[in-house]
Amino acid sequence: MNRRFLLVSAAAMIAAAVPSASAHHSHSDFDVEQMITVYGKLVSVRFRNPHVRMEIEVTHIFTRSLSDEKSGAIEMDENGFPAGEPVTLDEPQIWKVSGPSPIDWTRDGWRKSDLEEGAEVTLTGFVPKDEGKQYTTVNLFMNADGKIYDPRAY
Repeated sequence: MNRRFLLVSAAAMIAAAVPSASAHHSHSDFDVEQMITVYGKLVSVRFRNPHVRMEIEVTHIFTRSLSDEKSGAIEMDENGFPAGEPVTLDEPQIWKVSGPSPIDWTRDGWRKSDLEEGAEVTLTGFVPKDEGKQYTTVNLFMNADGKIYDPRAY
């Protein structure tokens, strides 16, 4: 009887953890039909679990709908970034970025040293629903050396 109780209890704990794990990875703060590409300098990097976090001093932005991107209405370069001219901001903005875990980055050959503070970077992510927020996700990333990280490839 004790063994059965332990098994049922363990199964209940696992089942209870599943909704919180999926909520943790929710994109509910973002309009997943709108993409944004930001261009700027890497201000800070936190290369630790559970997610790589960055701050980017953004000077240029290019927004578009995902349907325009998929239909070919927006021309993309060979790396998957928009080929059009981005909008230049009047003043730089600090954007917070949340990316996949360091394990995902290292699996793709990246190290923290590939994310040098002060380096020019390009990043594509989802547009925040709150227009006042300067926050996005990592859907595609390129460092100053032209090295690409594409978590969508996994």
